[in-house]
Amino acid sequence: MPAGPKVALDAMPRTARAILRRILVHGEASRTELASTYELTLASLTRLTKPLVDEGLVAEGSARRTAHQGRPRLPLDVRAGDHLVVGVKLTGRDLFAVLTDLRATVLAERQVALTDTEPAAVVREIGAAVRGFGADPGALRGIGVSLGGHARDRATVVRGPFLGWEDVDLAPMLTRETGLPAVVDNDVVALTEALHWFGSARGRSSFAVVTIGAGIGYALVVHDRIVRSAAADLGGSATTSWTRVVRSSPARREVQPRRTCPRRRSPAPRPRSPARTWTPTRCCAVPRRATRRVSPS
Repeated sequence: MPAGPKVALDAMPRTARAILRRILVHGEASRTELASTYELTLASLTRLTKPLVDEGLVAEGSARRTAHQGRPRLPLDVRAGDHLVVGVKLTGRDLFAVLTDLRATVLAERQVALTDTEPAAVVREIGAAVRGFGADPGALRGIGVSLGGHARDRATVVRGPFLGWEDVDLAPMLTRETGLPAVVDNDVVALTEALHWFGSARGRSSFAVVTIGAGIGYALVVHDRIVRSAAADLGGSATTSWTRVVRSSPARREVQPRRTCPRRRSPAPRPRSPARTWTPTRCCAVPRRATRRVSPS
């Protein structure tokens, strides 16, 4: 997003941003439905959504009546077509670029063969692809780039093995080239986010994604958030080229089995209270003993 709307959105309460995401992902909803979802009063809901309407992110839809009596409901929906973004996927040989609206509907696409994989050359190709779409500059909100490798702070490519990159500040370079905000992330992370918001995993709070191609990639979403761990190879997702994996089985602890009947597979019988007369249950694992009387002490 351009500086104005993005700064305004960052300054909004977390609940307002959650409401925007709810409408963006699941479609239009009335204020009554949203207030019920987030346990808010209608007055609070109106106060939270007013900045979204003022910034042109959300608009009221056509009135619709319900089975209940009262005024028709005016659903809120995002103005998806008024805000466009460019998505780029980089491989070792090609650049794939798409122009989409806020709901990831593809409006145009381009593919460019990379004859030079130097960062400056790739940035120029991305800039040419953005200008080649011919979109209204006032509607463009930003660029998202994905690639196989490790991205730090969604800005710097720490390691891009397919392009031969290390410590490339890609996002600032793209902003200087296009004048648009830019983010950079691992390609499996980007795919997982797209599936979570607009794909087959929409509405699921926990799931895993595994990809098989030039490498094996994986990502995990738990409680509606993608797992990003410093211990993981790629900060929540990984892409690894595997030729052979050999794992040794862990050593097993020796556990002494309980004394059980080999036929009944149940523990050997135990005596009752010493104040009572008891006779052991006949079992092949327990020798037969004479009944005895135990006097209480």
